[in-house]
Amino acid sequence: MGKLYDCIIIGSGPAGLTAAYEILNRTDSCQVLVLEEKNQIGGLAKTVDFQDYRMDLGGHRFLMVNEKVLDWWNQFLPSRGVNYIKRMFQRKQKLKLYYKGNYVSHPIVFDRKFINQVGSFRTLKCICGLIKSKIMKRKEHTLEDYYINRFGQTIYQTFLQDYMEKCWGESLKNLSCEQGTMHGENRVKTEYFLYPKLGAGQMWQEVAEKIAGMNFDVVCDFIAFVPEQVERDYRLFAGKTKQYMYISSASAYHKPVMDYRITEGTTLSNPHWEYSRNKIACEEFLMKMYRENGFPVTIIRPSHTYDERNVPIGVHGDKGSFQVLKRMLEGKPVIVHGDGTSLWTVTHNSDFAKGFTGLMGNPMAIGEAFQITSDQSVTWNQIYQAVADALHVEYKPYYVSSAYLDAAGPYDFEGALTGDKANTVVFDNKKLKNAVPGLCMNVRMEQGIRNTVDYVLSHPECQVEDPEFDAWCDKLIAVLEKAKEEMKMYEQQK
Repeated sequence: MGKLYDCIIIGSGPAGLTAAYEILNRTDSCQVLVLEEKNQIGGLAKTVDFQDYRMDLGGHRFLMVNEKVLDWWNQFLPSRGVNYIKRMFQRKQKLKLYYKGNYVSHPIVFDRKFINQVGSFRTLKCICGLIKSKIMKRKEHTLEDYYINRFGQTIYQTFLQDYMEKCWGESLKNLSCEQGTMHGENRVKTEYFLYPKLGAGQMWQEVAEKIAGMNFDVVCDFIAFVPEQVERDYRLFAGKTKQYMYISSASAYHKPVMDYRITEGTTLSNPHWEYSRNKIACEEFLMKMYRENGFPVTIIRPSHTYDERNVPIGVHGDKGSFQVLKRMLEGKPVIVHGDGTSLWTVTHNSDFAKGFTGLMGNPMAIGEAFQITSDQSVTWNQIYQAVADALHVEYKPYYVSSAYLDAAGPYDFEGALTGDKANTVVFDNKKLKNAVPGLCMNVRMEQGIRNTVDYVLSHPECQVEDPEFDAWCDKLIAVLEKAKEEMKMYEQQK
């Protein structure tokens, strides 16, 4: 016959272990058995090994205001001071969301302070998006769908998307709900939860170990988007490379445009796009390290570089530009921001490569910034017309202001249009050509687009359809046409 116990506790998490400890501490005769299905105690308060990495499960803070509980835990860490646990458990600051230089309180409250920080227009978009998410649920195929259904499109894009994608290391469009959720109706077992392979600290440490003792002629960084990432790279490569080439963005130049003629000396400022402001911050850190420590940085500012897989279009959905081509092939009008007459520059990747490689190992490039763009300035009407010509169809533009496109949602066009493509810009590449003698940008816009369209049409993997964007375009055009008719009727009735 098996042994008899006075008390059986199921689960060896904090609650179960606390209960067992208290029982045994208060009596000498009680027989206690703690049952645990796993091979390690601790429940959600333990550290686990996962694919050669160690990570903590559960919350990283123990939030408690009960003095008795705090005093109980205090006895287990006497070396840290009598009040250490209480200090550790206290949350002195509320969680904040960073938005355009302001720290917005979380959970979000649509009060006057929020409106002042975010703006009345974006506040309205947040509220409308949240309401829409409650009454018009999308099918949850991806982790992005999951968050949009709970917070709305605007709140997700404004406050959550960048952070979540940094945590996971890829777009939430590529992750299923099961990969990123562990609660509610989508609850999955812990062992199937797909953690990010490497956290930021782990990744940095692993790279540092792999390059120990190595030195480099040139280090090129195409994927640093926030200051923390270039600060990491500085720690990794300081004293290890003769040149560090950082890919910034021409969108960092002053918006609204002060002078359409852009040089490397044009002021950097973009209140409309956090992406651009982060690029500016990265540049500022790297140049500071150059001035103070001699870090051999070269800043590169490209503008709308394209290749054979992606046709350069101004207004498109989340899945790329192919749906715009499809609308043209179907004889549908395509939405063009503004009136299509603003000047823009698209740069073929082969031309960018010539300028980029010409700066590699170039002593004239150290401590300097260079824009690498085509010399050809064209209107958006010319760009769209070139696409239509390559497709052998009629160009049917439907002009909509950039501000209205952003307001109409669910797409956040403020940064991409108002902060970038909607502005007339003409790039002056004299500095680049002085540093790289004989440089010539050979791919004209018409030929580059023709080659890209031909490639996309001959490669099915590049033909990613976007029915949601297509339906949105049809709806937007219908709404504006109806408004035009109503205004005509109004004028007739006056």
